[in-house]
Amino acid sequence: MADYRINKRIKELIKRKGISANKFAIDLGMEQTQRIYNILGEKTGVSVDILQAILKKYKDVNARALILGGGDIESPESQSEVSLLRENIRAKDDLIVSLRAQIELLKKGRK
Repeated sequence: MADYRINKRIKELIKRKGISANKFAIDLGMEQTQRIYNILGEKTGVSVDILQAILKKYKDVNARALILGGGDIESPESQSEVSLLRENIRAKDDLIVSLRAQIELLKKGRK
């Protein structure tokens, strides 16, 4: 019996990316999107060229987790980048709130 664990991880990756199977296939440069539907439907296994296309297109994918399982499909680097960006956004939001408060104080001082 065939082992479709990689297929399931690809299905999870598509779900995490929030895209359709058709968009995923197009992103990979596939002319025949049916190949992806066959993979997702566990009708066929995943070829090396499909894995290479995924890893080439999606730099944030953890190759080891995608192929072997046992980890997060998103690489730790991409997760830390996201965390850093969120932290920067929070800091900017705090600065905006502070500046707005200062503007209000200045407006009141003019009256």
